[in-house]
Amino acid sequence: MNKKLFAVFIFCLIFMFACKNPDIKQPLVGKWQALGPQFNGSEKYLPEEIEFFQDGTAAMPDFPGKKLPFKTELSKEEKQLLKKNYPELDGKNVVLILLDPSQPNWLQNAVVYEYTVAKDVLSLRAVIAARPVKFKRVTSGR
Repeated sequence: MNKKLFAVFIFCLIFMFACKNPDIKQPLVGKWQALGPQFNGSEKYLPEEIEFFQDGTAAMPDFPGKKLPFKTELSKEEKQLLKKNYPELDGKNVVLILLDPSQPNWLQNAVVYEYTVAKDVLSLRAVIAARPVKFKRVTSGR
């Protein structure tokens, strides 16, 4: 009987891990460096470097010493607001970054970026910008 119980336990563990939702933040995690100049004129929507951490925070040189919360899994209200204000983002990958962690209302205080990750290239586009900024993943040997 113990062997059967053990087999059922192992099966349940395998099933539980196989059905676990993938962490959709995972492709963003790491350090990224902009590829070339990113803007024309005086408007700059992203720093030259950005690092996303597994704990759901990001670091940007424009905010020294701060780890800024970010998320890719949006609430129902956030999805509705984005769909209303930015219908072109429907069905796209979106990351919200809270630039002031002391103001935790994501609906009012987060900046919105559309993103794609292809191999070691991250493309981030602020919703108010026409063109994305491309970043290359910084490997530990660099």
